[in-house]
Amino acid sequence: MTTSKSSSMVMAVMMIAGLLQSVSAVTHTVTWTFGSNATEYDEWANQQNFQVNDVIQFLYDSSHDVLEVSQADLDACNSNNPIASYKTVNANVTLNRSGYFGFICGIAGHCSSGNMHMNVQVSAATTPSTPPTSSPPPSPSTSAPPPASSPPSSPPASSPPTSPSTSSPPPASSPPPASSPPSSPPASSPPPTPSLPTPPAPAPAPGSSDASSLQSRSAMVVGTLVAACAAVLL
Repeated sequence: MTTSKSSSMVMAVMMIAGLLQSVSAVTHTVTWTFGSNATEYDEWANQQNFQVNDVIQFLYDSSHDVLEVSQADLDACNSNNPIASYKTVNANVTLNRSGYFGFICGIAGHCSSGNMHMNVQVSAATTPSTPPTSSPPPSPSTSAPPPASSPPSSPPASSPPTSPSTSSPPPASSPPPASSPPSSPPASSPPPTPSLPTPPAPAPAPGSSDASSLQSRSAMVVGTLVAACAAVLL
């Protein structure tokens, strides 16, 4: 059902475009008779804006005709190889393509002597742009539920404050060097025993000094004798 509707719409659009094209076609009218100079018809053609499907209406009597020829045949006024021939009076020639058209009068001498020749350039028709064929509206698709909104991203957890670095305890102060025990004072030598004064020898009793000297003399004599004896013996 949808396809048939679309085809009908396309055909309708094409028909409308064809009608618009035919309506936009322009009819250019020219009196086709002996020219006053060799460029008279070319000058007229240059003033026209020929487009595809435009019409040139040639007004002439039965003493003339219209032949469509190539550019080479037009330059040579050669009527032996016409592309198209129009023999009826007041011919209407449709310009059905873009490009070059050449027209001459096929009666002998009219092209070369009567200047009945014309060069025409046709531009491509500017047809109105056809509206795009509207496609049937798509069946409403079940709209997918909107995506669940993602929860707002939590701010990045703030890192715990850096605990102050525990200051290393000050190095244990080395104990003061043990004070060496005070050197004991040198033992004081006991105070010298006070020397007792030697009592003076008692003075000899009166009358004994003679006896002592006698004894000492005797001892000396004995000693001398002993020594003398010892010397003799040796």
